[in-house]
Amino acid sequence: MPSSHGPHKGHPHTPLLTQLWPRWLALVAFCVIGLVLAPTDLPPAHAQPPVVVSPGDMVRLSRVEFGCTVGVAAANYVITAGHCGQANAIGKPVWRDYGLPSPIGRLIAQSDSMHLDYALIELNRGIRVRATRVAQRAPHIGDRVCKRGRWPGIQITCGHIRAISFDSFVADVPGIAGDSGSGLWYRNTGEILGVLRGPDPQQNPALPWSTPGTRTVFTRIDAITYDIRSRLGITF
Repeated sequence: MPSSHGPHKGHPHTPLLTQLWPRWLALVAFCVIGLVLAPTDLPPAHAQPPVVVSPGDMVRLSRVEFGCTVGVAAANYVITAGHCGQANAIGKPVWRDYGLPSPIGRLIAQSDSMHLDYALIELNRGIRVRATRVAQRAPHIGDRVCKRGRWPGIQITCGHIRAISFDSFVADVPGIAGDSGSGLWYRNTGEILGVLRGPDPQQNPALPWSTPGTRTVFTRIDAITYDIRSRLGITF
């Protein structure tokens, strides 16, 4: 005769896994919903701040180079002096300063010191710039101008344009080694009109370059941008 105490639906001895199954389903659903609704635009926990290149920053066209100055910055390009790099360096990496181990870009055009003396650098993806405005008018003798070099304490020096040629001009704006590539701007508008090449060779060579009143040679920015546009189709 069958026992009257045999198993039946709802009996307290139903397997434990069967009893807990609805709870597991609820927990899995909760986790899935949480993943779907979690924000996806949060920065990584250890995200590094973006590298920003500004006029007046140091720039090095090789690891062993002393360092020059960023003169013009626009979009993903910067301009400095051409004599800061070695010959035949097109395509080589470029660094911002001594403390940044990774290159910021590469050299894509260069004119030596016997010509326009500029270097054009294409920045790596993700590198940002504080853009400069390029002057749309030609320089005139007597214009009040200033330059920003990379050395603290004498970064900004001002003076006047004293002589002009078709691709360069001379200003009584003192500088120092490492200032090559500095952008010269109009004092009243901030627009860049030239890139520093070096001291005026016609000046008394015994006069220190950093002495107030020292005459400095700049390449005209309109000559540089024309050359870049003609060679590479890049406009500033």
